[in-house]
Amino acid sequence: MSHMKKSTTPLVSIVVPTRNSARTLNRCLESIHNQTLSCEVIVVDNGSTDDTIQIAAQFGFRVLRGGPERSAQRNIGLAACESDIVGFVDSDMILEPQVAAQAYDLITNDYVAAVVPEYTSGTGYWTAVRAYERSMYLENPNVEAARFFQKSLVLQLHGFNEELTGGEDWDLEIRVRQHGRIGRISARIEHDEGKLRYLEACRKKGYYARGYAKFAKEHGIRKLIAISLDRPYIKSPKILLSARGIGLIALKLGELTAILLVVLRQLIIDVLPHYPIGRGYPGGFISFKKNELVFRIKANVCTQNREET
Repeated sequence: MSHMKKSTTPLVSIVVPTRNSARTLNRCLESIHNQTLSCEVIVVDNGSTDDTIQIAAQFGFRVLRGGPERSAQRNIGLAACESDIVGFVDSDMILEPQVAAQAYDLITNDYVAAVVPEYTSGTGYWTAVRAYERSMYLENPNVEAARFFQKSLVLQLHGFNEELTGGEDWDLEIRVRQHGRIGRISARIEHDEGKLRYLEACRKKGYYARGYAKFAKEHGIRKLIAISLDRPYIKSPKILLSARGIGLIALKLGELTAILLVVLRQLIIDVLPHYPIGRGYPGGFISFKKNELVFRIKANVCTQNREET
């Protein structure tokens, strides 16, 4: 089915980074097309091999290409936006019809950014666990980061930090907050996670681990810890005494293990090549070729695919 862009001058620009997003992209773009406020939409694709580009083309929206990560894609879209207000929406998100209008009203009335509440949808036990977790984060400013901004301010701050593959939303909000108030709208975003699988969720968290480490360098380890520990289930563990609560414990333990493994791998790569191994070193008993070991670790253990957005 063919769709056409609304002809009126857009008041809000929305950037949608994509990579192999065919499963969710149609609903995402349909929801933006159906906003009560005219929106410019810029899809920034990072080498999709499925039908992502064809789906975006059906709507008549502008499609750009770039990467290598989501932060870079967002900045590419930001530079191409024509509206004074810009929003960043992932390709597996569905917007309620009033999202853009409410964000516009808020930001044109003495706010610099707007937070949009999100809830998770999908099928299966682990998706239900994720939905249970996300339901606890509503109204928590340390979890839900802003998605709509004054474009001029984001440009002034040089956009998203492209060195971050995790925590980039928090990073931008921290910098934006220094220049004005961040508000919250009532219209929501549905986050379609499909059928979430346990190991897939843990691997994704591990993928973000390097970004979290860089976030800590930028804003301090205390800030990262404060954000990570500001969770209702940590402050009130009794809420975990349910089937979904027990699942959430298992999910968090798996995600933490994935993060620790990535940190350990990186330590091996960074430290081992400089570590004196061999005869004469106190306590040394290893007789392998360390350069070959490091190469194998990089090739077989540490290689991670680019994120699918």
